[in-house]
Amino acid sequence: MNAYGVARQTVDIDFACEKRHLHHLDDIFNNHGYTRVYKTELFAKYRSKDEGLLDIDMLFLSRETLHALQSDTRTVRIGAIDFTVPSLENLIAMKLHALKHNAARRFTKDMADIVALVDTNDIPVHCDSFHKLCLKFGTEDLYKQLLHETGGESA
Repeated sequence: MNAYGVARQTVDIDFACEKRHLHHLDDIFNNHGYTRVYKTELFAKYRSKDEGLLDIDMLFLSRETLHALQSDTRTVRIGAIDFTVPSLENLIAMKLHALKHNAARRFTKDMADIVALVDTNDIPVHCDSFHKLCLKFGTEDLYKQLLHETGGESA
């Protein structure tokens, strides 16, 4: 989010990896003082014993999905470390996907994130490509809600 001009208070950092690497993560994170506190088939959250360190959220993707994300990225420097982040379109697509599949739990946070990304980056919500993105990764109802939330009518 910060890479695209949207600052928000967060207590985690998100990473993605192939599903097949899941069994290695617990050992890696445990060796660095982190413990897994939540896990589903597609996601895990790790928390450090050191309260000053951020939680780590791991998103598990298929090889194809991860490669698709990696083919459209940008590099962002945080402190002395370079991070690869998804393109703005892919970030919005991931948030739409999360809303489509877990709206009850994620709606408030992810809808606000998408609206902020749209507003901050002057994304034309009425353009055909944005509508297609919403339909591919979200739903028509989510698109209509985004129109409403961004002042572009509907609802």
